Amino acid sequence: MSVAHGNRWGYLRLGIQGSLQRGASSGSLEMNPAPIQIVGRHRFEDMFLKSSHHWVISIREADEIEIPRPDFINPRVNLAFWDLINGPGIATPEDVESVYQFSLEWMKQVLEDPTKANLVVHCFAGVSRSSAMALIPLLLYYSSFRLAAHPPPGCLLPNDD
Repeated sequence: MSVAHGNRWGYLRLGIQGSLQRGASSGSLEMNPAPIQIVGRHRFEDMFLKSSHHWVISIREADEIEIPRPDFINPRVNLAFWDLINGPGIATPEDVESVYQFSLEWMKQVLEDPTKANLVVHCFAGVSRSSAMALIPLLLYYSSFRLAAHPPPGCLLPNDD
């Protein structure tokens, strides 16, 4: 897939540089797993998050006022919407745009120092909303919708311990 410079998605081309490495012995290309964890709310609340090494996309219920883990103040985006596809309180284009902009900043950190770019994406169950929103940083990281949808072994998937 070729991406033209200046295109909104032109940043995708940069993502592949941070995630591909040449195998030392074979000379083949190997894909590093994305440093992304998709988890449920309870797991998120129990996680040890290093403030200098973690980024968070936090999704709560549309009517929930309290932000999960308010003590975590490093890079994060807080969203509130229902796990529905239509009606009031669903994810908006603005929600998607905020995750996209956040993911662009996260991707810069991945390219600069991947050890400080662990991304945690959570919703209540860690299945629908978090997985859907995690596709945005996954697309940036892998520069491929196929790889984003089917990451290589080692990437933590929904509710994976």
